[in-house]
Amino acid sequence: MKHESAGGIIVNNGRIVLVESIEGPVTFPKGHIEPGETTLEAAYREIYEETGIPKHRLKLIGQLGTYTRGHKGGKEKKEITMFLYSTEETDLEPKSGDVTDKSAQWVTIDDVVGRLTYKEDKEFFIEHRQEYDSLR
Repeated sequence: MKHESAGGIIVNNGRIVLVESIEGPVTFPKGHIEPGETTLEAAYREIYEETGIPKHRLKLIGQLGTYTRGHKGGKEKKEITMFLYSTEETDLEPKSGDVTDKSAQWVTIDDVVGRLTYKEDKEFFIEHRQEYDSLR
C-alpha cells in the first residue's frame, strides 16, 4: 500500500517551523492525505493541525517537490509532497493530539538540519536551501 503525505516548509524572517510528534521524531508539519483531498488541501489541513497557523495566514510560494522516506519503522515507504509558504504569523498553537503545545517551534534556517530526525527530510531541505534563503 502506498502512503502519501503532504505538508509544508513555512518561512518567517529566517526561521522555519518544525514539529515534534508524541512518538519523538522532529520533522516538518505534514501528514496523511485523506480520501478526496488534494495534496495542497492536505498540506493546509496538516499545517493547521500541527501548528495552528490557518490557511489565510499562509502565503503559498509554490510546490517544492516530492520525496520518499521510510514509514512505520522503515517497513513501508511514504511519498511526501512539500509546499513552500511564507507567513508573518509567530504564534504556534497545535490543534492535533499528535503533537504537544511545546512541540511546534520556530527554528533558524541554519539550525534546521541539526534538528530534523530523518535523513531524507534533511536531504530535501538542503536541496531547496536557496529557496528559503530568498525569503529572508
